[in-house]
Amino acid sequence: PEYIGSLMHVNNLWDSWTNLTDCIRQGKPDNFQTVNQKSDDWIEDYLESMQWKSIHEAPEIIRMIDLRNAKKMLDLGCGSGIYSIEAAAMYPNLLCYVLDYPNVIEETKKYIDKSSYSPRIQVIPADFSKDNIGTGYDCVLISYVLNEYSIWDNIDLMRKVYDSLNKDGKVVIHQQIISDNRIHPHLAAMEALNMIVNTPDGDCFTETDIWIMLKEAWFQNIERYDTEFGTSIVIAEKTTSF
Repeated sequence: PEYIGSLMHVNNLWDSWTNLTDCIRQGKPDNFQTVNQKSDDWIEDYLESMQWKSIHEAPEIIRMIDLRNAKKMLDLGCGSGIYSIEAAAMYPNLLCYVLDYPNVIEETKKYIDKSSYSPRIQVIPADFSKDNIGTGYDCVLISYVLNEYSIWDNIDLMRKVYDSLNKDGKVVIHQQIISDNRIHPHLAAMEALNMIVNTPDGDCFTETDIWIMLKEAWFQNIERYDTEFGTSIVIAEKTTSF
């Protein structure tokens, strides 16, 4: 359980970071591949790397989210599914849905099947930017996802999430948040660079950016909580039934 995780993902980032100078000048990577275009080995390496990080964070993150009255939660862009595993462990009456690209969800299943909570965790292979994400959720968790897309793409995603929630449901965003001058904290600035070399439109967003995404989708009661991991949780509610 204490294994740091596959360092192969760091190795896989070598090519993109090698072109940092050109990427800064262009504002986008030289050779971008979507997750759907990545090899199975790349997906496996990526999830192993994220699993080590998430397995330490997930218990605390889930404790910061009140899911006592929730019956159905969607883990959007779930990766290894560790947050849903932790949520299922803490809340025996909670049914979790984990959604990610089809080639990712095949690896996700391996992590889910190793847990004792697989009967309460259902997998959904889908591209959430294009496909239906389902409805009737009391909570939608989005961890380390928004940074890979533009603010406009994320506004569209928030609207889709809003429509998927029940009245009084909530969206929970977990990620690094950068300062308004976009240079602090150091790890957030590095994450912004990582998005430049690896995504066409991704960035590390400010609290104001996230507020705009949520408000454009009609979310209310927006609150931010900082974690001990250098990340933040932003929670917003759907207060209407439409």
